[in-house]
Amino acid sequence: MGYGFIYSMGKEGDVQQQPISQEWIARIPLFMEYRNISSIFWWLKDWNGDEASLSEHQKGAIASAVNLVQNDLTFEGCRFKL
Repeated sequence: MGYGFIYSMGKEGDVQQQPISQEWIARIPLFMEYRNISSIFWWLKDWNGDEASLSEHQKGAIASAVNLVQNDLTFEGCRFKL
């Protein structure tokens, strides 16, 4: 089923040239969860602790990232099933 995702992304040649084991395909959801959590820290890396100092864009991005993590969702554009 994971290969279906790769094929649907138009990567047929990549799979033929560099076969991907089921073990690595099974790790994709873990990577995506890590990416969601990391994005929160990226947005907060220069934050001084004063919520009023965040722009509306930053507040929205952080709220969105927190929502993804809390609801066990993937980031936009990467919704698929293995």
